[in-house]
Amino acid sequence: MLSNNHDEAGAKEEYEILVPKVINQMRKTGDWGRYLDPILSLMGYNETLAQEYFPSLESEIRGKNWNWFTTENEPKIKATTRVPENINEVDETICNEIFACRATGKAYKILLQELKFYKLMSLPLPSRCPEERHKERLNKRNPRKLWPRTCSNCGVRIETNFEPHRTEKVLCENCYLKQIY
Repeated sequence: MLSNNHDEAGAKEEYEILVPKVINQMRKTGDWGRYLDPILSLMGYNETLAQEYFPSLESEIRGKNWNWFTTENEPKIKATTRVPENINEVDETICNEIFACRATGKAYKILLQELKFYKLMSLPLPSRCPEERHKERLNKRNPRKLWPRTCSNCGVRIETNFEPHRTEKVLCENCYLKQIY
């Protein structure tokens, strides 16, 4: 046991000596405090949140020598495109099936927890893979942009992500808080 403690102490001392050297070298090269180069990422740009916030085309990303995920290298899986429409006619064996996304053809499965939720809420089984369903939800969000508007109650100028032509009643923070508390 004593030798393990000695090894740990030695490793800690070595670490304490090495860290300042690494930081100094990174400061010299200008890498200290910067994000890692996307070339080092094991994930494709289109698999990350970056694609949601800064959408880019595959050609742009590949032009920078960054990774882009494609399904062409994935093994071909025999999947069915027929998704039962009536949730009441489905049992747990559906979780053993593999489905092909109606939009992309990408294979996906229904998890038992998902099936239980769909049955509880009387929802139909999805015909699109999780990534496509996520994209659909993102497209329903308000744009990531602010517009000048006025509070519907007091008329104070505010910024909101509700576009000026929309009809929703938009409140400033004070009026909103008064209304809910």
